[in-house]
Amino acid sequence: MARGWGHRYHQLWLTWTLESFEEKALSTTTIAPDIWLRYMDDTFTVLQKYEVSEFTKHINNIDTNIKFTMEEPENNAIALGW
Repeated sequence: MARGWGHRYHQLWLTWTLESFEEKALSTTTIAPDIWLRYMDDTFTVLQKYEVSEFTKHINNIDTNIKFTMEEPENNAIALGW
């Protein structure tokens, strides 16, 4: 059995931590993403182009241990790390 995320308690901790983070991030911003989808520690977020920088700064200032990065589309295609 593959265990890519380690012990099951780590998965529970990660899920709880990111749910708490997500709730705080989205409830304290003035920018509402058009789409915010999360799976474990990956998010797919759709914002207006002029909102991206401000929203990224906002979510990166919530918790010093959690930092978001962004991948921009190339040739009109989403960059997926598969």
